[in-house]
Amino acid sequence: PPKLTREDAAEKAAHALSPTKVCLVAVDETTGQIAGYDWYRWENDESRAGVFGICLREAYRGIGLGRALIQRLLEIAHLLRRGYKFGPPVMSLTVQLANPRAVALYTKMGFRIVREQVREQIADFPAEPEYYMEQTVRE
Repeated sequence: PPKLTREDAAEKAAHALSPTKVCLVAVDETTGQIAGYDWYRWENDESRAGVFGICLREAYRGIGLGRALIQRLLEIAHLLRRGYKFGPPVMSLTVQLANPRAVALYTKMGFRIVREQVREQIADFPAEPEYYMEQTVRE
């Protein structure tokens, strides 16, 4: 799982001028704490699909922040395709079946389930079933 530290956010922000990565970071103005972030990345302009991910601190879930971050990232992805003619035509993600709130949010945001698969074990995190979802980025 992604980290919600300033160091991790700084690492993602270091790619700000990358032509293949977009990252948005939400900071709580009151505490200065990172509330969450999302990202979209792809290999090159010939890539069929880019990968989307999001991470929210527990205290900031259920208040619309995730929806706002996803909406803004989709707007940017659409702008890149329409206005600048780069970025892949498809945004993809994976989400664990055990996270129905996220599945519902992604579905409401226009992602569709393409297939069910099993995520490989990563370090101490066991293999588990997940959905692979996609959304076409309008041109």
